[in-house]
Amino acid sequence: MKNEKKALIKKLSKQLWQGRNDSNAPTRLHEAIIFNDIDKISKWPFANKHVGFLGFSSDEGVRRNLGNIGAVEGPDALRRALANLPIPQQAMIFSDFGTVCCQNDALEEAQSELAEIVKKMIGKDILPILLGGGHEIAWANYQGISAACPDKKITVINFDAHFDLRPLLLDDKGSSGTSFTQISKFCAEHSKPFDYICLGIQEMSNTSLLFETAENLKVKILLADEFHLGGIEPALEFLDEVLLHSEVIHLTICLDVFASAFAPGVSAPQSLGLMPWQVIPLLHRLASSGKVISLDIAELCPPRDIDGRTAHLAAALIYQFLNHYHCPKT
Repeated sequence: MKNEKKALIKKLSKQLWQGRNDSNAPTRLHEAIIFNDIDKISKWPFANKHVGFLGFSSDEGVRRNLGNIGAVEGPDALRRALANLPIPQQAMIFSDFGTVCCQNDALEEAQSELAEIVKKMIGKDILPILLGGGHEIAWANYQGISAACPDKKITVINFDAHFDLRPLLLDDKGSSGTSFTQISKFCAEHSKPFDYICLGIQEMSNTSLLFETAENLKVKILLADEFHLGGIEPALEFLDEVLLHSEVIHLTICLDVFASAFAPGVSAPQSLGLMPWQVIPLLHRLASSGKVISLDIAELCPPRDIDGRTAHLAAALIYQFLNHYHCPKT
């Protein structure tokens, strides 16, 4: 493989994690962050939960999907938004493992690199929090989870306005719109169940062919209209039924699930998207289930953001999740 086709692992400086100092003891995330190398640490031996942030700097999947580029800047913008937040739980260790950068058009190589780090993180009892980057991050994350948990049933829960079940491109290449197509093909090839749940789907943002594909693949969905018209209780009941039959959960959040008033900084803004407090109670339920093994946040596009609104929403979602997080049962 030529050097220009390899993914770059970018180590980070403390400058991305800056904020207020309120006391001598750490009280905010920027004070608690440890810069780590996944190959130089062992499984965490203490009772503290270990959270690992890992960036995925990629526009290639969005470009291939003919979307509005800019998500390549997402990981650093999200770190800046996280930095000044309070530490979610005192009994947590927070590491930053840098950013996997997709150079040129080497998306598949970058996804493989990210997957390998995710596999190592899970193997060392570290919760991966992946900062995107386009939604091609989900296929990379899934590959890492599957490698780390080969004998477990993986349920994929996606908060998204889109199914992202588009056909693969020429030469079976993927894009930001094909992550779950690729996961379904992987499951079929390895005789694994394709257990895909999609919450917040917009009818006007998905063709009839995509709805038909979802039906054929037995995707469980909750439309954005059902959130708006039915309230939060039916959504929680829907999620509880999913949790009842799940073993480990790959949680992925595409920020375009939210209304553009809250999330303007995405590739495909949604005028009729969800409101944050329609999603946060479900995040609490997922976090406290003890089943979420990895989380990725996708489609933050800083050049299209307004006043950092979308980045701060993404940071708030991570905070809300971590503040209710229980480790997966082993």
